[in-house]
Order: sequence, then structure tokens, then C-alpha cells
Amino acid sequence: MTKANLMLLLALLAALRSFVSLRRTKGVQFYYEDCGAPPNATEYTTLVIVHGTSYHSAVFHKLVALATQYNLRIVLVNRQDYPGTTPSTPEELGKVRSASKEDQADIIQDLGIGLAAFLAWYIRTTAIPAIGEDGAPGGLAVLAWSSANATGLSVVANLDLMPDEDKNLFRDYFRTYIVYDSPPYIFGYPVNQEIYHPLRDMSIPTLEDRVALFNVWITSYYQHPDLASRAFSGLTPNPPSDPPPNKKPTLYRFTQAELQALTFPEALTRVDGQLRFVNTDVYKDNARKVWFDEGHAKMFPRLKMKLIWCEESILEMPYGAWRIGADVEKFLESGGKGRSLEMHSLAGNHFAHWDRPAETMELFASLA
Repeated sequence: MTKANLMLLLALLAALRSFVSLRRTKGVQFYYEDCGAPPNATEYTTLVIVHGTSYHSAVFHKLVALATQYNLRIVLVNRQDYPGTTPSTPEELGKVRSASKEDQADIIQDLGIGLAAFLAWYIRTTAIPAIGEDGAPGGLAVLAWSSANATGLSVVANLDLMPDEDKNLFRDYFRTYIVYDSPPYIFGYPVNQEIYHPLRDMSIPTLEDRVALFNVWITSYYQHPDLASRAFSGLTPNPPSDPPPNKKPTLYRFTQAELQALTFPEALTRVDGQLRFVNTDVYKDNARKVWFDEGHAKMFPRLKMKLIWCEESILEMPYGAWRIGADVEKFLESGGKGRSLEMHSLAGNHFAHWDRPAETMELFASLA
């Protein structure tokens, strides 16, 4: 990033309304950044972006400067356990670590309902415009990146448990949910032991060492040999050993100051670090309500589900996308009633929003 671009970004960030809290019965507060309504716009769409593991909302800051040209209002939210948002409690950590599926399901449900409550509060507080007619701008789109879909899909799955006034609100405002480069366990698929993940590798003795390897692994560019096959065999678990400069891991383009500003690995010692170990049946139950439940779909008929997978991401991201896409398509083609899933691919790795912000923002805007 050039000095001029950095100064522009800092100026834009200074204009953000950077900290507002929401109190719930459990005292949870959310940190968020809101770029505000596009200048002179009365009808626009609000895009709420939710970050993944270790990297928090600051990793999406490059998109803020691009919002106005797409008539978007961008809101960046820090999930529980990340800076500014209330951390999980020892009791919650104990529940998510327990062998009880019911305890784990309670935690995932609480995370979803908590974020849904924030969204309802935000809509009321900011008085954003409702969904426009026939696809016109307005309403709220939620985009969850990577592991954030553990919480994000729980939002959608548990909309029916919200108070009636919130359900009515979401019918008028919640237009789109976008799954952005998500791992397959989020959809309820059992962990494929052929897929390596540094944060699962307990042969690495310390969390610090696992995070260091994770940062290289997750930001690498993977040259998958046969994406067109939509088969696991068409993917590779290994990045090139000597990639060209533009295909080196995103990690090596971060300055040390940027890396410190974008990440919060301490969250991995809390509930957030345990979400990938939750019984996959918990996530399967959420996926069933999201895509395969006619009653749930009819309750929120204007909500559209969309998915983005990145073409040079770690192999589990396209693999998971293809599986859920195929399952939803098969279900609907066989006469099942539920929600469709609109599928899109994006050139780039798991950090396309950092390395290719203009192209990424163009796709986000077209789907919101």
C-alpha cells in the first residue's frame, strides 16, 4: 500500500463511527464500524460484514473507500471474543468444550440470536431504508467470511426464535445472506481427515506456533489443477513451492504493524477457538433450517441465500461450497421445498478482499 493510499484509508477510518454497544440480557456488547449512508442517497443497501478466525473486522477496511460508488453503507462487526466486543465467559467455554451436543448447540444458538438481536437494534437505531420493490436498493445484506458462518448461519436458522416484532422487522429488511469462502464443517459435513488444518494439529506444541503456521497456510495461493471437475481430486492441499511475487501468501504483504492491527489470536483461547470442534450435527441442524425447511423459508420469503468461493483458497473452501451447492440443488430438483443457493466464484485466495479489494467489492455489491 502506498503512503498516499494509506493516508486516504486513515482519513476514511477516522470518519467512521467506531464504537457503539448493544446490551442484551447477558450483557453482550458489540463493537462495530459504520461508514454511514452514501452521500445524498435516500435509498441504499446496507452491507454488514462479519469476520472469520483470528483476523477481525479491520481486515475489511480496504472496502470502505469503495462503498459509495456502489450505493452501499458498509458496517463491520467484531464477533464475540474480538476487540471491543464482550468476550465469552468461562461457563460458555466449558459448554462449547463439553461432550454434550445440546450444550454446544446452545452456544451456537446464543451466538446467532445475539448477532440477530444486534442487527435488529441496528436497523431500528439507524433507520436505514427497507428492502425496495422488485430488487431495488434498500434493506440489509449480511456477508460472513470463513468461520464467521458458524454464527452467521445460526442467525438465519434461528430467525424464527426472535420476538415477533423482530421477525416482522427482518421480513422487511433482511434481503440477502452471503456465505463468503466458508469451510465445510459449517454446513454440517464431517471433518475430512485428508484436509489438513494447522489449528487442529495438536502435534504442534503451542498455540503460538499453530497460529504462525495458520497465517501462512490460510493466506497462501493454491493452484488447484481442475476446478471445473467440482471434485475433491481436482484440488490440491499444497501451495506452489516458489510462487511468483503476486502469488506469495498475503501474510508477506502485511507489515508487522498491519498484522498486529488486523489480528487477535487470543480469541482462539476462548469460545471462538472451539467452534471448529463443535459436533457437526449442530451445524447440520442449522443448515437444514436454512436450506431444507419449507416453513422457515416461507416465514422469511424475501431472504435470498448466496455463496462465494475463492478459486485459489485452501482446498476445503471450494470443496465445501461444491458440496452444499450440489446438495441444495439436488434437494430442490427432487421436489423439496426450501431456499435456493446462488453460487459464485471469485478469483483470488482466501484474502481476496485484501489483495484484490476492487474486484471483490464489485462482486459483493452485485450480490448484496
